[in-house]
Amino acid sequence: MASRLKIRFLLPDEFSSDNSGNVWMISEDATASSLSQFINRALKAGNRETSYTFRAKGKFLSSTLADLFSDLSLSHEALLELECCLHSRLSSFTDPSPIADVKMNRNGLILYSTYSGSAGLVKDSDRVSNEILSGSPVSSICWLNETRFAVGGIDLPVTFYAVSGSRLRKLPCTAVLSEKSCSSLGYDSDILAIGSHDGTISLTTLDDQDKHFSAIRADTLQGHSGSVSAVTWNNEKLYSVSFDRSFKVWSRERDFPVNRLTYSSPLLSLSIAAEAGVAISGNNAGNLH
Repeated sequence: MASRLKIRFLLPDEFSSDNSGNVWMISEDATASSLSQFINRALKAGNRETSYTFRAKGKFLSSTLADLFSDLSLSHEALLELECCLHSRLSSFTDPSPIADVKMNRNGLILYSTYSGSAGLVKDSDRVSNEILSGSPVSSICWLNETRFAVGGIDLPVTFYAVSGSRLRKLPCTAVLSEKSCSSLGYDSDILAIGSHDGTISLTTLDDQDKHFSAIRADTLQGHSGSVSAVTWNNEKLYSVSFDRSFKVWSRERDFPVNRLTYSSPLLSLSIAAEAGVAISGNNAGNLH
């Protein structure tokens, strides 16, 4: 039988109640999810949808209370004051679908896409719009400037949109960028990199002409043998990762990789910390490289 531990919850000011300062005997197996439910029900702080992150003495509750007590070198008789940090949650969608990609522009406007074929905008935790763009998953999105973006996905060639108030307005393009399905997108200056499921990366020069785009096919990079899961630009170089387990760096002047690494598992995501000069990738085994 699980032991019970002495916990005092330190709630946000707006959710404090008459019994906020009470000491509670909580099961050592409790997790962040079960503690959130307890607070919402027993302390009547927030509503049943309110979710919290918990921390004490600089350490976060990532598994169970017993593990947190162990991390803090506390005995089971000790009293732990647990800080309750409120999550900022978005309103539930009418027809929820897994989020495929999410990007934020410099103005703090969040663009997201879903596997059900929709895309939407979020500003200050409020959903601005949510529109169906395709009958197939929209797996890749990319801001081009503060009001325009590109999308692509399985059975969905690259398509351009503009943000017009709370609406997404489709923009015509004078050339077909890629007849292949799009697995990833990355943009820098005027060049859009389009990763494909066949392992190729198309580099396309874009000309934004207000009401439409002109596109000139610049080059095709060949070097991956599996779907290109992520592409991103940094300091005139293009970085890419793939299901073929490889990480590659490309120069604008060359059509072959200038650097490459191979790992033990397919690589799914990629981020560049430009100031630190670090590239981070995540694989399907749950590891970061």
